[in-house]
Amino acid sequence: LPSPTLPSPLLPSPPLSYPPLDSCWIEEVQADIIMAIDGSGSVSPWEFTMATGLLEGFAESLQLGHTKIRLGLIQIGGPPRLHLTLGRGTSLKTVRRALRSLKQAKGPTNSGSVLAYIARKCWTKGRRLAARVLVWVTDG
Repeated sequence: LPSPTLPSPLLPSPPLSYPPLDSCWIEEVQADIIMAIDGSGSVSPWEFTMATGLLEGFAESLQLGHTKIRLGLIQIGGPPRLHLTLGRGTSLKTVRRALRSLKQAKGPTNSGSVLAYIARKCWTKGRRLAARVLVWVTDG
């Protein structure tokens, strides 16, 4: 006769119940999010296209608006280039247009100068009570 299978002490037991789905949503969020995309020479054109698609999907999942979530877009690869300011990144149409019009820079990464640029140029126009978030998409 086969022996009965016992639960592993190393694996957690599944929860008995889950919270209602609507209790997991946050209704009013204020956030200023800078999306930094790596367009440096180490990123292939295919990877760059995939990264812009990833950021577009990310934007589609957010509630954008002047009083909600605002998106900015900066490209890494040579001197930092701000393609979308937080003040303009309040609609999905505008964010999509900025992402789809990006041309890969193919310069050096310069991570330090990009971070300094974001602190100096992007966050200064942020909202006082909004969370500040940096989403950095790179090849490593």
